[in-house]
Amino acid sequence: MNKEVCRRILIILAALISTGYLLMLGWYNTLSLDDYGFVVDTSNVSPWQWAYHMYMTWQGRFSTFLVNGCLFILFGHSSTLFPLTVLHLLLGYGVLYLYARDVLHIKDVTNRIAITVLITNIAIMSVFEISTFYWLCCAGYFLEIYATLLLFYVIYIAKWKEWINAIAAILCALYISGSAENYTPLVLMVLGLLWLRDVVRDSRLLSFKEAFCKHWLAFTVCAILGIGFIAMIVAPGNKVRMQNGEDMVGFMHDFNFVLFVKKTIIANVIFDIRLISRGIYWLGLLPIFMYVGKMLRDNEVVIVLDKVGKRILIATILLAVFIFIAVTACVYGTGYYPPLRSMSYISFAMAAYLCYVGCLLGYRIAENKSRLVTALVICSFVGWSIFAVCEIAREYPEVKRYHEFICARNALVQHEAGNGRTELLYIDEYEAPQWKNTYSYLRTAINKCVGSKKVVEEIYFPYMISNIDKTNPDDFRNKGLQEYYNADFKILEK
Repeated sequence: MNKEVCRRILIILAALISTGYLLMLGWYNTLSLDDYGFVVDTSNVSPWQWAYHMYMTWQGRFSTFLVNGCLFILFGHSSTLFPLTVLHLLLGYGVLYLYARDVLHIKDVTNRIAITVLITNIAIMSVFEISTFYWLCCAGYFLEIYATLLLFYVIYIAKWKEWINAIAAILCALYISGSAENYTPLVLMVLGLLWLRDVVRDSRLLSFKEAFCKHWLAFTVCAILGIGFIAMIVAPGNKVRMQNGEDMVGFMHDFNFVLFVKKTIIANVIFDIRLISRGIYWLGLLPIFMYVGKMLRDNEVVIVLDKVGKRILIATILLAVFIFIAVTACVYGTGYYPPLRSMSYISFAMAAYLCYVGCLLGYRIAENKSRLVTALVICSFVGWSIFAVCEIAREYPEVKRYHEFICARNALVQHEAGNGRTELLYIDEYEAPQWKNTYSYLRTAINKCVGSKKVVEEIYFPYMISNIDKTNPDDFRNKGLQEYYNADFKILEK
């Protein structure tokens, strides 16, 4: 068995085991929190009607509500989120496969598929709250990422027919334009700057009109994103949502500049610390992209290696500025530290950054030290396989217990509703254990290696806690569960 076959087996093994881990969590995750009420709301109206209702009475994310309305209809009556997990993974694999084929130029189809799957899995596993991936009403946080990746692929890489490119780009732009107030302007900013760069550059050889027409699609997409963002922030429902925040400094409240600056600095520091704390994931990704860089050299793909250090420095600065703007926008909109579920796209931004850096380093190092790159990537593939196996072994008993508890609780509510019960029903509370995952143990081990005595006590939940209120039977969670099973009684938690 030659070395290339061994590497291919390791890649496939790491991809399969990490996929199995994510699918296992999807199998044992269920509807939670807002999901029950939203499923009820969408059961008697069309997704269009529900999206309009939410736009007018809750929040401006019109495209997210429209797509989520369809998802509630498709998956809202399943006892497991396995189908949603499969959909998420297939969309991620499909979009990143296009980049692996047309940007990274991975010729071997088996390697291309395996590396695509592994990179996608690692990016998902590295998000700050993996429970977001298994929360039906938060599906939009990942769909917007896939739509953005496809959008940039269509505009700058795809060799499809022009009308196909236009339709695909406009559909992606329509979804992103109403996806999230903290996300749409970031895409608009990046795409707008790229469009401006291209027009200015081409204006040196062409007239401004010709340069503008050459990049008409990017401009059209920017216009759609801008209009959609305005539509989001002027939505009547925003007033209702914003009133739930007691300490918000956004555009709908009195703006205090000094307080805003103070909160921005603190929030960015906290977020950067949390980002660095995910460092093991980034260290595990880098050798994979270095291996891709080696394959680019082996496949005789030409990469200009002038000023590699300067390129990496510029990429690092751009990433830091992007993250700063992203966190600052959340501070302005929410009043303080951004909800981590809304920052899931940062993991994919980190993967893109590491792809650029890793390919440059791998391409350059492979010229004289090809064995070093090979050794690093083998260690990475073996490490990810072991990591995923440890996660499965550690988390399987807990997620299985969680699933059985929620199913038994829901079966009790359904049974009592079927028997015509009318008096108040008390149900048991799910006692989530305070536990650490494999990643936390690895971080503790690394701390010890560098002489630190700090122990990582990171509380980790591979599912969305689905408890309801203990005192108010009209709480949205209690009401959602009650209406989901068409019960004539109110529900409280013991």
